[in-house]
Amino acid sequence: MENLIFRHNKRPIIRIVMLLGLLLVLVLLFFIILKPRDIWDILKSVLLTLGYIAVMIFITTPAGIKISGDGLNIRWFNWLKEISVPDSEIEKILLGRLYISIVRKGKKPVKLILEPLEKADKTRAYEFMIEYSKQKDLPLERQLNL
Repeated sequence: MENLIFRHNKRPIIRIVMLLGLLLVLVLLFFIILKPRDIWDILKSVLLTLGYIAVMIFITTPAGIKISGDGLNIRWFNWLKEISVPDSEIEKILLGRLYISIVRKGKKPVKLILEPLEKADKTRAYEFMIEYSKQKDLPLERQLNL
């Protein structure tokens, strides 16, 4: 069974325009700082540079589900860090129309929102979770009316 990886292809033109605009502001601030008036000008440009780097890293990181030796490593859209879900913690998997929820024993469920995905990608996600639940013999509930 292969890992499920999604590339960010949602509204790429808007992201590119926003990042280019932010880069233009950064360059303008750099030229303003060549004649710094006070420490706040330097601090603003450093913070803007760090923000630009964070946005670039955050946008280009792919989302998806990777199979590890003991469970799943999940990094979904707009998440800052990856979540590891061991097979022993999984109580059941719920397939909803707009989400996939992995219910864990004694912990908060992991909810994967499917709204930003195209229909083909949603189908891939459903098929992945169905196949995974069959392989690991995990309970699977389909709540496609919700």
